[in-house]
This record gives sequence, C-alpha cells and structure tokens, in this order.
Amino acid sequence: MNEQIMGRIKKKRQRLWPQMIVGAVIGGACGYFGMMFVERMHGGKVRIAEILAGLAWIILCLYAAAFLQTIVHEGGHLVCGLLSGYKFSSFRVGKVILVKKKDGIKRGRYSLMGTGGQCLLAPPDLVNGSMPYLLYNLGGSLFNLLSAAISLMICFAADGHGYLQILFMAFAVVGVFLALMNAVPMRLGGINNDGYNALHLGKDKEAVRCLWLQLKINEQFTLGVRLKDMPQEWFEPVPEVLWDNALCVATGVFAAGRNIDRQDFPAALKIGERLLEHASGLIGIQRSMLEAEMIFCRLMLDGPGEDLSREYEKAGIQEFLKRSSSMPSVLRIQYAYDLIQNQDREAAQKWKRLFEKVEKNYPFDGDIASERELMAYVDGLHNDERG
Repeated sequence: MNEQIMGRIKKKRQRLWPQMIVGAVIGGACGYFGMMFVERMHGGKVRIAEILAGLAWIILCLYAAAFLQTIVHEGGHLVCGLLSGYKFSSFRVGKVILVKKKDGIKRGRYSLMGTGGQCLLAPPDLVNGSMPYLLYNLGGSLFNLLSAAISLMICFAADGHGYLQILFMAFAVVGVFLALMNAVPMRLGGINNDGYNALHLGKDKEAVRCLWLQLKINEQFTLGVRLKDMPQEWFEPVPEVLWDNALCVATGVFAAGRNIDRQDFPAALKIGERLLEHASGLIGIQRSMLEAEMIFCRLMLDGPGEDLSREYEKAGIQEFLKRSSSMPSVLRIQYAYDLIQNQDREAAQKWKRLFEKVEKNYPFDGDIASERELMAYVDGLHNDERG
C-alpha cells in the first residue's frame, strides 16, 4: 500500500475519532441503562430471549432516534432562522427535500455527500456588512438539547415501563450526540459543522458576507435561476489571503461553476486549478467536485488524453463520483468522460439514462437546464471529432 493511500486513511481516521469516541460512549450507555430498564420491568429476572429482545429494541430505538433528531435539528435551524428574519428556501432530511419555487413549495429528491439533512434559508439584507447568524447556525443544536432534556424527563417519569424508557432514553442521548457534533467547532467528514461556521463568522465580516452570498445563490437555485444569470458581482473571488476560510473560498467555487455554465472552460479551469492549489479552506466535497470539474473542462478543451485517465481513475475521484451519483453534474461528467475520453457511446448512454431518471425529481430546474446544455455541448464535440 503506497504512502499516498496510507496518508488518506490516516487523515480519515483523524477526522472520525471524535464521532467514534462519542458514539462508543453513547452506545455503551444505551446498552447499560437499557438492559437495566428491562431488568426492572421483569423484576430483576430476565431470560436470554428477553435480553435479546431488549437489545434489538435498543438498536431499533437508536435508528429511529437518529432519524427523528435529524428532523428536530433541521427544524431548529428553520425556527431560529425565521425568528432571525430569514425566509424559507429549502428543507431536507435524507434525500427528501422541500424547496420554495415561484409557484409554491414543492417536494423533490436531493442528497449531499456527508450530510444527513440541511435547512437553507434566504437571508435578510446586510446592514453595515452584518446580519444575524448565531441563532440560525446554532438553532439545530439548541433544539436537539431541548428535545433531549424533555425526553430524559419522560424517561424517568415512565419508571417501570422498560421499553418506553429505552425509547425516550435513546432519543435523549442521540439528541445530545447531535448537539455536540454540531455545536463544538470541528470538521466532520470534510464539512464544517455549525459551531465551526459560527466561530469563523464571529471573527470576520467578510465571512458573513460570503455566507450571505451562498444563501442568496441557493435561494436563486430554488427559484430556477441559473448561475450564469445571477449578478456578476456575486461571483468575484475574495482575496487569496482569505482562502483558508471555507465560507470565503466558496465564492471562488461558485465562480468556477458559473463559468462552466457559461461554457467558458478556460476561465473555469483557471479559477478551479488555482483554488485546488492554494485554497486550504476547501472542504472535502468542494475539493472533490472541483477536481472532477477540472477533468471535464480539460476534456472539453483538449479532448482525450492519458493524463486525464490517470487523474480520473484516482481513488478519491472515484469514491466521490460513486457517492454523488444522484447529482446531475456528476452524471454529466461521467457521461462526457465515457463519450470523449473512452469513445464508448454505450457506456455514456447509461449515464444519460440515469440523468433522465434523476431529473424527474430533482428540485433545481435551472441546474437541470444547465446540465442538459452541457451534455448537448459534449454531444456536439463528439460528433465533430467523429466527422
């Protein structure tokens, strides 16, 4: 196993150790107290069948609690954001998303690698370069803690009802777990958590402006507006000295995406490659997406090449493409690679059929229009090469 792969594994383990430790503590606590509740329910005498039933119930309750506490968390962002002057834009749990379009709130399917849910709201106007951000960012953790406290009280009040106590105990401990994992500043799976963002927003007004831009761009996405049709001033990259801040460097990522939407591949390549080389603030999914998009841009400009094959086959790129297979942009990249690099129309058509399946429930109409145009551009390039 080479040093590069070993280095990636080591970094991945370092990122995961907080969740692993807290998760082990929570699992142990649930098992201990859960079995204690079961024993008390049966008068201190339990048989093997009752122990197994209790363990199965604990596991089921933990899964249910994780799902429900995710809804509570995103609901906390929603309520606290609305109280802070934000407006509803989108709300997602798992792959189900509600988005506010021009003709009302619609349901769709969308997922983002490394996240279990997301509530994005349209921000209020900036006042002297500032806007309320603390309550919106930490609202999810506050709601997790509040629901955990209520669940714990119900758990103790239900003394003697073992299975009911386990249910509310699981809801409480998972709530505390999610609150800690989101409120204590850290990067989780290459993504900045709420506490991390709140900490950096408190240090830098430019970061506040960049958060405002991201939320405004997302609002326009939900309304069906394409990147190339949004105001140019939204996509001016911040000075490179701020590229260690994930919120600030995102403006450059959007700028690269806007140029791809405009089919200005040289400009996109220039911005994207500079970001990959110098922007330490890029989060995991941004870096992976940029690396894949740079391969696409080079493919559009130079056609197939051996160096593209080596880049595309890297483990990190392949893992990202596999885990993001429901994103239209990822399907477009794979379509282009098989059609232009591999000259394999049959393989390319597989990605096109999958794209057509995904677009039926995809919530961002402008994004779909952009990807369709890019795929048509790929078709034209392929036909020119054959001609």
